[in-house]
Amino acid sequence: MSEIRCNRCGRIIVFGDMHNKEDYVLIQKEWGYFSRKDGRKYTLRMCEDCYDRLVNECVIPPRIDDVTEYA
Repeated sequence: MSEIRCNRCGRIIVFGDMHNKEDYVLIQKEWGYFSRKDGRKYTLRMCEDCYDRLVNECVIPPRIDDVTEYA
């Protein structure tokens, strides 16, 4: 597996078959008409710490729902 780095802080995100795994946010956006980025696809990954910093800067916080896993 290739190395995964946080686009915000540059830290390596430990993800996969290793111990002490962590999760990250993946954002992918294909920009379309009416955008200055029309025809481009952006992909970025953010570690949980950077995600928390980003969310704390939001004027309107994101909606948070509990997720129930079914066996």
